[in-house]
Amino acid sequence: SKALRLRRDGQAVQPATEYRILGVLRSGEGFIDRGSIRGHETGYTRLFQVGADELVYRKLTAWEGPISVSTDAECGGWVSPEFPIFSIDQTVLRPGLMRHFCRWPGFWQLIGDRLVGSVQRRKRLNPEALLGIEVPMPPLEVQDAWLVALDAWWEVVAAGSVTVLALRRTRSDLLAA
Repeated sequence: SKALRLRRDGQAVQPATEYRILGVLRSGEGFIDRGSIRGHETGYTRLFQVGADELVYRKLTAWEGPISVSTDAECGGWVSPEFPIFSIDQTVLRPGLMRHFCRWPGFWQLIGDRLVGSVQRRKRLNPEALLGIEVPMPPLEVQDAWLVALDAWWEVVAAGSVTVLALRRTRSDLLAA
């Protein structure tokens, strides 16, 4: 059974309505809140509302990894049609495991192999092409075990990144002094 299903339930933009717009960061790093706009401030006629535990990616430059699984923090935000949304069948795939796949350069390579267009920076990933990427999923119990290990590893990586940034800042300050 397929774990992802493309959502096609965009809503017509209302000129006076306020929309909290989301973007997707590169390298599977999650989302960015781009702030709120009124409907009359966008050129799009339809927007899509993001729910929790949904896969969202940017069609343009998809090979750079602007793909992630939403959390409660993104729930209720909006994206343009340039950001397809997929619901995840949680009887087949744990959203947390998909979140880790989105951070994996090997997944971005699989995406890159399916791009359409003639100029690299303008190539797009069509939703149907993303659905064509098959990743065998073990039983949910195994996914749960993997998630425990991957989540712990990700916390260590995140803490290390913060430390590296602080050390670089201190080094820069010392050199400037």
